[in-house]
Amino acid sequence: MKNKKLNNFIRIFIALFFLQSVVWFVSAADQDPINLDFKVLEQAKQYLTSDGIDLKELPESIRSLNGKRVKITGYFLVPTEAYYADRPVTNFAVSKNAYGCPCCTWGDPPTIFNSVIVYMAKGENVRPVFTPLIEVAGTFAVKKEQFTDDSGHKQLNALYYIKDAKAQKKKQSFLKSFF
Repeated sequence: MKNKKLNNFIRIFIALFFLQSVVWFVSAADQDPINLDFKVLEQAKQYLTSDGIDLKELPESIRSLNGKRVKITGYFLVPTEAYYADRPVTNFAVSKNAYGCPCCTWGDPPTIFNSVIVYMAKGENVRPVFTPLIEVAGTFAVKKEQFTDDSGHKQLNALYYIKDAKAQKKKQSFLKSFF
């Protein structure tokens, strides 16, 4: 009788261990961010209306990312004042192109299709860096925002966001910085 109870206990223990392992594996998979590439985000450009004011639609490759955890590496764009004030920021942009560095003006200007507005998680911040590449991970959101320009025409202002983000400097090999 004792042997039967022991065998049942072992079976229950193994079943619970297996169940816990499955739950851990599924939750760990949900937390791994999707690697996002600016090339995917730039696909939306082909859906601009003929007047360039709005988008007809967004590709499924972008819509499917809405609300998901993503990770993207890009150039750290902050207002010039933040560099000079040497203070941490909680909001900034990440772009495919390096542009707007206070010491130079090289690279193509960022567009709404190749830049992401980042809002850091509560209690997180990052200081402006002269290592320009930064890796950002957080929840991806797509939201079309428009503004009215000086001539009264609406223009697209922003499209992509990462919220509850954490960021870190991206280490770059010496050779990659030249190629």
